Amino acid sequence: MQERKRFSDEYEEEFSRDENRMFATSMLVKNRTSNKKETNFTAPLIVMYNEPLLPLAASRLYSEEDVSDQDLMYEALEKHFTLVACYPRYENIEEPTKENVWEIGLEMAFGKEIDFDSGSRDYDDDIYTEARRRVRILKIYKQKGHYLADVEVVDQPARRTNEVKSQMRSAKASLARYASLPSPLDEKAIPIAEGIDHAGKLADFIGINTLLSPYDRLELLQEANDLVRLKMAHAKLVAQIRMLELDMQVITRIHEDFDKNQRDTVLREHISRLQMELNQGKSSDPDIFKLESQLETANLPKEVYETAEKELDRLRSAPPLSPENGMISSYLHCLLDLPWSKATEDDLDVCKAREVLDKNHYGLKRAKDRIIEFLAVKSLRPKKNRLPILCFVGPPGTGKTSLGQSIASAMNRKFVRMSLGGVHDEAEIRGHRRTYIGALPGRILQTMIKAEVVNPLFMLDEIDKLSADFHGDPSAALLEVLDPEQNYAFSDHYLEVPYDLSKVFFITTANTVASIPPALLDRMELIEFPGYIEEDKIIIARQFLIPEQMLENGLDEDPIEFTEEALRLI
Repeated sequence: MQERKRFSDEYEEEFSRDENRMFATSMLVKNRTSNKKETNFTAPLIVMYNEPLLPLAASRLYSEEDVSDQDLMYEALEKHFTLVACYPRYENIEEPTKENVWEIGLEMAFGKEIDFDSGSRDYDDDIYTEARRRVRILKIYKQKGHYLADVEVVDQPARRTNEVKSQMRSAKASLARYASLPSPLDEKAIPIAEGIDHAGKLADFIGINTLLSPYDRLELLQEANDLVRLKMAHAKLVAQIRMLELDMQVITRIHEDFDKNQRDTVLREHISRLQMELNQGKSSDPDIFKLESQLETANLPKEVYETAEKELDRLRSAPPLSPENGMISSYLHCLLDLPWSKATEDDLDVCKAREVLDKNHYGLKRAKDRIIEFLAVKSLRPKKNRLPILCFVGPPGTGKTSLGQSIASAMNRKFVRMSLGGVHDEAEIRGHRRTYIGALPGRILQTMIKAEVVNPLFMLDEIDKLSADFHGDPSAALLEVLDPEQNYAFSDHYLEVPYDLSKVFFITTANTVASIPPALLDRMELIEFPGYIEEDKIIIARQFLIPEQMLENGLDEDPIEFTEEALRLI
């Protein structure tokens, strides 16, 4: 490693010839210490790029890059002499001048353990800087590759005026208050502050021991007037006290709110448990009490009942403001609103069914015959659960949906309808899992909730208009709905317990079978609805449409007569 130049060796002879610089020679070579009695002297100059210090403060030097002249810094470490440190007005100045550095600097010493005998230097050792005195830079010049500065010490003697005494008392009181708050100043340091009888030193003490910004410390460093500097430091201290007090108020309020909420929660829990004891184990919350009552009378299957009990226990033990409360409550309402055992009794009177179908519909002989055949077989084996799945295929307006309503009326079953046109997401059939926000059961179960019985006539309109995309294939989910081998335990993602659809009489409608998935088509019995010829339309108009419109428009007492020619024209 190339040996560093020794600044003191280069300048020792030159300084000794200059009578005006005898102090500098003495400081650099002989005594290696600062002379406290001198007010003007010349010393080597370095620029510091780290946070500004104040007199009597020490700090670790985290990077050698924070010092403009590293050779000079290590020479000061070796020879134990002080330097003049100045702070730049701008970033990364190339050469220090009176214009680009701050007027007030510091007499500064460096400390570090270095093995000079071996000529090696351990760069992992920490370097510490110690600020000695505040100095005003009078002149900066360069010799032999290094910068020198003529400086004067600007520390003022202690003053005892009433204003100074008043400011010091007030500042010391503020320091005591600052130390009592969560601040970096320990209360053990207050006796030290009380012993300071110099306004400038007290100002520097405040600047060193409080959370000032680098700019605030630089402001204090540049102020040479002790009283003005103390006022500045005190004002910054008071601002910090106010911020800390505000922080304490916020923290105290948060703790009080938390303690109050915790207390309220504990009290509610105690009240709830006492009410449950009085109500023989039932909750005092009206919503939970209502759910408990519904659960007792719902006649649920064993597996469903156990699931509902677990969810109800979770709801009882959940905190009042827990976001899970709404999710659990919605799930339980869905579970209890579904029909599990309630059913209507089938009317299997074949003659009555024929009369109802003929009264409401013209033609459609094959469809009517198939329904009558089903009712006849059902009347012989009323306990048989497996029902046919009919698919009415025909052009629009041929009476597919209205025939389904008539069949429900003839069988004394409730009629519900669900349109499949445009359905492209499997979740519309099976529902969303409860982990999703705003999850709901699928449309199949939502329609069953509206039906309120386990054996409605369920019409799935426009099954040929299903579509599939990246969300899944709804036709695959419909297989489980329509397959008699599977629909006794239909699985909905939201419900998470099997639901029996085997008692439902499913009828589907379509305009064409070409777009129906083959797997679905295999599970359905097709019944074609042919289009009507003109003669059929005239008969339908006379027997069904005209009387219906007469009744709706209040003309049934004095009916209007339509000629056949007029009907053909219409």
